[in-house]
Amino acid sequence: MPIGPLLAMAEFKEGLGTITALPFLHVFARLGPETLKVRSDAGEKTFALYCAMLNRLGMASPEKGGIKRQSGPYCLLVAEDWMLLVPRSHEFFDSISVNSLGFAGALLVRDKEQIERVKNCGPMTVLREVGLPVSEKRE
Repeated sequence: MPIGPLLAMAEFKEGLGTITALPFLHVFARLGPETLKVRSDAGEKTFALYCAMLNRLGMASPEKGGIKRQSGPYCLLVAEDWMLLVPRSHEFFDSISVNSLGFAGALLVRDKEQIERVKNCGPMTVLREVGLPVSEKRE
């Protein structure tokens, strides 16, 4: 995965991490063996970690039994052993839609004009523009 080398640079505080090379607000978590060891508990532990990630960013976490809407748009990447959550300020950079795959390193474009726009601006600029500033938190 293109962002793999950056994940190794995560700095953790109270079990949740940030990656200083990413110029947008985010939270990173590892899914260690203790999270996935007992299959019957894995979903519950992963959900709790997901809620902690939302809370770290100042976003409301969903209720288990009730219906509650998310507090803001975000992209979520979940891999076998980690999760990355990125709040978004916009869905589009110019006419380029950016979804979770963009934050994994796969910016999908429709035509040559869009790919030239990404090349000229740089992928991190695109991601920074649709994300939130590192100093901002959702309230």
